[in-house]
Formats: sequence, C-alpha cells, structure tokens
Amino acid sequence: MTIEWRLAGWATPEQAREIARKAMAFLARYLTSSDLLYELELALTEACANVVVHAYAEDLIGSLELRMRLEPFSRVEFEIANWGEPYWGLMDSVPDACHPDDESGRGLYIMANLVDSYSFTREGEKNILWMVKNIEDTLWKKRLSSSEMESARSPIAEN
Repeated sequence: MTIEWRLAGWATPEQAREIARKAMAFLARYLTSSDLLYELELALTEACANVVVHAYAEDLIGSLELRMRLEPFSRVEFEIANWGEPYWGLMDSVPDACHPDDESGRGLYIMANLVDSYSFTREGEKNILWMVKNIEDTLWKKRLSSSEMESARSPIAEN
C-alpha cells in the first residue's frame, strides 16, 4: 500500500516552512521516532528553502509543490517541485563538507547527509528535487487507524 500526500503554495519563506511543518505532522501519524522526524523535517525545510532562495528572481514569487509518498515499513519519498530557474548544482555528486566561512551550500550538504538518495530533474519548465529515506520497519507505527486507512485509499490526500 502506498500513501500519497500533496500540498502546494507560494515559494515564500513562511509558506515553505508551513508546507514542511504540515508534512511532518502528517508523517508523525505513521512514524514513531522523533529523531527521524526531526531529520526529515530538517532535510525538507532545507529543500523548500532552496526553492525560495534559488528558484525565483528576487522580485518574483513562484509556486512550490510537495508530493510525499509513503511505503509503510519501507520508505518515504519527497518530490519538491518549482517552475523557476534550474539549480544545476543539485546534479553534482554529494557536496563536500562546507567551510565555516562559506556563505551558501550548507543546505545541499545537510540534505545529502540526512536522506539515502536525492536527485534533480527538469521536466519541461518544472524542476523536481527527489529525496528518498529508507526507514526500518521498527520505526513505523505497527497499526494504522481506520481513518488513516481511509486516507491511504485516496490517491492523493491534500492537507
């Protein structure tokens, strides 16, 4: 069973943070580890912040979309999309550790070290950052409530 969840908003600092916060609230229904939730929230917050900072010119506000797929007792996939400028640095290998004096680049390093895999693609005008985190079955809640089962039957549950 795959559970899908989607939320979109404007690529502003406030809405990007709210998207990440709501995604973690949704994930908390399924995962037992607060440490894991914190790591996923940090990776997702960094990904959304990169969209806000790098995808759109200073005087433009564009869209930010998050799609999340859960494969219970296996993994979580994040798809963060925007329609701004591509950030080709994401296509490079895992970033090296940042020097304390670096003014940017920490977000990519953090994301790369908190998830098991990530990649960047461009489909037409759409930029997509994919992040995957494999999760041990012991870190999942063992039983889903009937309301969780109902939301899992829906192809995409928008919150």
